[in-house]
Amino acid sequence: MRVLCLFFLVALAAAADSVAFATFTADPCTTLTVRVVGAPAPAVLRWRHGDGAWTAATAAQRAVAGTPLTVAEITATGLAPGAVVEVEDHGRWRTLRDRLDPPLRLAMGGDMMHEPRLLEATCRAVAARDPEAAVIGGDWAYDNGEPRHAGRWIALLAIWARTMVRADGTGVPMIAAIGNHEVAKDGRAGTAWAALFPEPTYRALDIGSQVSVLLLDTGHLAPIDGIQAAWLAAALRERAGRQWRFAAYHVPAYASVREPDDWNAPRIRAAWVPLFERHGLAAAFEHHDHALKRSHPLIGGIPTPGGVLYLGDGAWGVGLRPPKTPAQRPWLAHTAAAHHAWLLEIGSATAAATAVGPDGELDRTLIPPRMPTP
Repeated sequence: MRVLCLFFLVALAAAADSVAFATFTADPCTTLTVRVVGAPAPAVLRWRHGDGAWTAATAAQRAVAGTPLTVAEITATGLAPGAVVEVEDHGRWRTLRDRLDPPLRLAMGGDMMHEPRLLEATCRAVAARDPEAAVIGGDWAYDNGEPRHAGRWIALLAIWARTMVRADGTGVPMIAAIGNHEVAKDGRAGTAWAALFPEPTYRALDIGSQVSVLLLDTGHLAPIDGIQAAWLAAALRERAGRQWRFAAYHVPAYASVREPDDWNAPRIRAAWVPLFERHGLAAAFEHHDHALKRSHPLIGGIPTPGGVLYLGDGAWGVGLRPPKTPAQRPWLAHTAAAHHAWLLEIGSATAAATAVGPDGELDRTLIPPRMPTP
């Protein structure tokens, strides 16, 4: 069986030649990282800024352990906001804008691919809204850290490259958070995840001078409390002067499907939620439950005007689960069993989040900024 799986993996990579995607490992307005996955990936990548001259760059190489795959990586630096970077034979992407007029558009979602057809349908619906980047909150290819399932990543990335294309022909960069299905049974990061996204599993992405997205690890490779909670408190304090602070992570603090005491949810509510409330987080994007969710604004889990909004719940391309209703869970304002991602549109004065999927626009809410409390 292992030989057959590896044969399939080699054949899939060869058929596609290689698959490329873009991400951000530093300032997303001035740098862009492109990663090419193949069997093997190319040793040299030619890239250019806009219509400028081509530059040949020796790519950093990482093996996907237990498979024939390698990941080749280059990072373009010193770019202007909104600049186009083209990698020859692999695609074109843009850096992010550093201004919020017109509003910055980010797709927010997770729980990506049980079935390729489900992933593709939601990708096409999201791409029609022209997002400038996508923040994915874990549970990507459902490989469970097993090399024999690494071909699922190739399939996911190929669908993304084919469908997540903007109106100007550029691709949509990915911003990655980790979920439980990226981790092997012994607690290690999956071999594919470690090669594809070697960044720290909790980090801050600052977009211009007004927006920050905090990517968190809900107990997969880092403990929720202790060092990560201390880092989160410091990261929020350092960004007190910014207009917008958002968080994206996998396991929900306020679930729509699972029980309130399921797995790490109580620890998230104890360690992170008070920090969200105190330091002016506008909204948290949660996943893991395979349903659509919008909470009321919450303080301490109680609907309160001016509280933190929780949006989710991870249903990009997976089998759906029936969520609880607002009558059953007082923190919920709206739920549905529906494939979707949230389109977050961030302006200087207000933000809006719209749940979009193959069935169209499913929900919408305005998000006012929240300032830290003394």
